[in-house]
Amino acid sequence: MSSNPILDDARQLIAAGRSAEAMALLQAHEADRACAARLRELCLGERLREQAMAVSRQLAAGQDAEAAVSRSAIALLQGDPQRALFEAGIAIEIDPRLAAGYNHRARALHNSGQSLQAVSVLRKAVELEENYPEAWANLGLVLRATGARGEAVRAYRRAVELAPGFVGAELNLGISLLLIDHIDEGLFCLQSVLKRDPHNQEALVNAGLALHLKGQLDQARQYFERAIQLDENNPLAWCYLGILLHECHEPAKAQQALERAVTLNPMEVEAWVELAGIHEKAGRLDETAAALGRALEIDPDNPAALLELARLRRREGRLDEALELLQQLGERPLPARLRQQERFEVGIALDRAGRYDEAFEAYRQGNELLARNIRRREVDPRAFGRECERLERWADRGAPGARPQDGDPVDDSGADLCFLVGFQRSGTTLLETMLNAHPEVVSIDEQPTLERVIDTLRAGEPGYPEALDTLDGPRLSELRRRYRAETERYLGARSAGLVVDKLPLRFMHAGLVSRLFPEARILFALRHPCDVVLSNFMQAFAVNEASIHLDSVESSAAAYARAMGLWRRLEALLPLRLQYTRYEDLVTDPQAEMASVCAFLGIEPVPAMFDAAARLAGRTPVRTASYQQVAEPIHRRSAGRWRNYYARLEPCLEVLRPFAEHYGYDLAQNSQPSPTT
Repeated sequence: MSSNPILDDARQLIAAGRSAEAMALLQAHEADRACAARLRELCLGERLREQAMAVSRQLAAGQDAEAAVSRSAIALLQGDPQRALFEAGIAIEIDPRLAAGYNHRARALHNSGQSLQAVSVLRKAVELEENYPEAWANLGLVLRATGARGEAVRAYRRAVELAPGFVGAELNLGISLLLIDHIDEGLFCLQSVLKRDPHNQEALVNAGLALHLKGQLDQARQYFERAIQLDENNPLAWCYLGILLHECHEPAKAQQALERAVTLNPMEVEAWVELAGIHEKAGRLDETAAALGRALEIDPDNPAALLELARLRRREGRLDEALELLQQLGERPLPARLRQQERFEVGIALDRAGRYDEAFEAYRQGNELLARNIRRREVDPRAFGRECERLERWADRGAPGARPQDGDPVDDSGADLCFLVGFQRSGTTLLETMLNAHPEVVSIDEQPTLERVIDTLRAGEPGYPEALDTLDGPRLSELRRRYRAETERYLGARSAGLVVDKLPLRFMHAGLVSRLFPEARILFALRHPCDVVLSNFMQAFAVNEASIHLDSVESSAAAYARAMGLWRRLEALLPLRLQYTRYEDLVTDPQAEMASVCAFLGIEPVPAMFDAAARLAGRTPVRTASYQQVAEPIHRRSAGRWRNYYARLEPCLEVLRPFAEHYGYDLAQNSQPSPTT
């Protein structure tokens, strides 16, 4: 039978998840040394420094083992781990069976840089007192510090099982779960903490990180901004906000947030690495090197920084150095997200080195990791197929409602619009940057403008595309205004005689373009089907309903055939103002090809179109996977690349053959690139 019913009651409250009530009960009986000792542990576990210091001082005056434990706790709170280690040793000498002595000795060892020794001491603590949540939480902490993340999770779980109201343990369980890519479980723990402690900044920042990893970017941003509202000097919140803003294609705001993070904490490695990434995407390689230099000064072995350095070396033409760095990273354990990035970068470097079989294998591994990305769970894998099927059935009926009609209003027929389309990786980004360099052109790079009109039509009856056959004049004018309002969001104060609205797969909606804006031009980028399929396989695309079908050459070929088959049917049905442009011609003779494109658009070519620096000057960084290519002088190395991977593509050739023949491309491995037709 217990000799201390108050202590028993407190333990029962802790086990029931009612830690706050347990703390109040123990505080009411603080004169009892056993209750005070339990209160000390509870306060330390929840990081209540002042309360922990007060109760420890009360206990420290004695001569028993608990007094020595309390003196150890005081020393550590005062930043003296050596003194803490000494006092904990005295406690163990006095009472070798006192679990608290081992717990506090381990805390001192960890804080003096001896985490491996701390692990064994903490195992002794929980062996002596298995129902000791604070010791289990400390074991989780030191295990995580030594890299044993899976074991750390198990220790934190035990702490939370013993004390469901232990905020510190559940917070760290959530963080540890994120570190082993158990994102949903980690988010659950962090949100559980926030229900009890809505102002917990560490929980807010890490819950925001979990939401970001899941692809729920708006919610993640709210969490980071809430943490900053609570403390505008929180460097980690600024860092993660900057990383999110970078992904949201807001590089200027991202840079500001990241620079704020490193101003507040110059040792924030993640912020320096992300700053390097922003500079690299903008082609500012000197600034990239400077940011990476800062990151690697802080942590010379940081894998994310080393990966960025390898990318920088490749872009500088120092391919051997890049490959050496990547080989070193390949031998190290990496988080899944970083391993995925490393595999794609290895693929690029090996392709440049002419090691094609190894490159293909690296891309294959990168795509396998991408296929397991948590964001895939949020995307319906059948959605792209359903959309194709609905558009195909509509085309079977002759695409009713897609042709301009006599009663259609003539207030806005789209004469100033050019829709730049083509299957992904067909050269649309290069074309867009070249056209955007023209003083008479403004461009919109892959933003949902026409798609918002489609959303409107889908929301009503009979849905999209069937609703095209029901449009009257007022409704058509309303939809045109909706489109123009969306374009204004991205054009802002920019204006010119021609708006180039680029989104590659938008050609599937050529029927809507035809009906809404019959005078709009459609500029269709073509590229050898095999190069398109291979290039899609070689990219780590952001997750969406189409991109999830591009992570093998077979599925990429199938998606290409499905979309391009639909396009050929629509092209035959619709009265489009259409011109094709070939990627191969653009990189072989850019002046001649752009002369043809400009003639179609009613403008004259200008020298800035052919200068990489001039093309990118004054514009926001390129949003797509082509950002590196368009920052370089126009080159031919990507044209005909598929021949280097002929054996890998051979199973797809029959699927692609009808399109190659239709557009005049040869499928023979050793043939020369097809001439312009």
